[in-house]
Amino acid sequence: MLKYGFNVLFFILLLATVNVATAQDEEIKKIYEILDKYSKDENYTIDELNLRTLSITKRKNLVTKIKRQTNEININILRVESAIKKLEIELTTSKQIYEKLIYFSYLYRYQYNTFTFLLSAQTINQIFLRLKYLKIMATYRQNIIDAIKFLKSELVNQKEILDNQKEIKNILLENYKNEKITIEDELTENIKIIEKLKQKNIDFRKRVEDEQELHKQILQILTETTKFTNTETELETQKFLDEKQNLLLPIEKGIIIKEFGEYQHPTLTQVTIRNDGIDIAPTEDFKVRAVADGIVNNILSIPGANNAVIIKHGEYFTVYTNIINVDVTVNQKISKQQLIGYVPKDETQIAVINFQIWHLTEKQNPANWLKKVDEDI
Repeated sequence: MLKYGFNVLFFILLLATVNVATAQDEEIKKIYEILDKYSKDENYTIDELNLRTLSITKRKNLVTKIKRQTNEININILRVESAIKKLEIELTTSKQIYEKLIYFSYLYRYQYNTFTFLLSAQTINQIFLRLKYLKIMATYRQNIIDAIKFLKSELVNQKEILDNQKEIKNILLENYKNEKITIEDELTENIKIIEKLKQKNIDFRKRVEDEQELHKQILQILTETTKFTNTETELETQKFLDEKQNLLLPIEKGIIIKEFGEYQHPTLTQVTIRNDGIDIAPTEDFKVRAVADGIVNNILSIPGANNAVIIKHGEYFTVYTNIINVDVTVNQKISKQQLIGYVPKDETQIAVINFQIWHLTEKQNPANWLKKVDEDI
């Protein structure tokens, strides 16, 4: 029974190691699927730089998890080694007791012959007591034998667990080493990309300014729209609230390449990012779909960024920017997962849309609304 328990423990630990690596590898694989489509002839873009930076972040997260698991394995190894020492002591003690029993049985084999021992009893009651004593001694000897067998078996199992733990540790250390090397290579590649972008006179700040201008336009529209509320608005608001932490990405199998919020660019130290939503790149499907039921509030034409579609959900709004071939019209009622347009498909640039969620005129972090996908155990 214990043997099965130890084997299960080993496979749980091995599965944990594999799952962490698999979840992270899948995300990194998606990133490189996108990069492979567009990274041609060193025609680098800012979005490609962001995507490569995301890959580095994912790998750093993986390295942290590997390090944590290695520490846990080291603790388990110490526990198993301690258990093995205790078992060896118990086994030695049990063997010594059994050896003494055998020795005294041999030493007094004639003096305390079972038949003589019973016949020398003074009374019938004493005969029964001596029979009971012999039975107890036989049981005791058998218990010692069983204990020795069990301890030997347990010792084998624990040593097997120890070997397995060390094997897992070696795998983790090898993964750790490989990921660290890859991170260094990717950081070197990023520096190269930054220099290439500078040579092409790409102004990183210009993109930030364009995003700020879009922010002003959206905020102005929302300010005008949210002046009026009614019973229907309250119902639609509650309906959207019920979708919290259950929304799907507007692009199926898309990958988030830039998070919400204001922060310093991880590679471009002179650039501060302020993202009102999240940037999403498609891996396969270029269709953009509404994340919830609502009404198309506005469609903006944005120089250099195609179109932005604003959908009203009571007091909440979802915004989809950099959309082409818009398939909806203003004031149109739409349903969850309905097609609203497409991500621009360009053979020379990574396709990206920006997805935002607003409550009245306050921007929300879409990550708090999206359906959670487990990547760790």
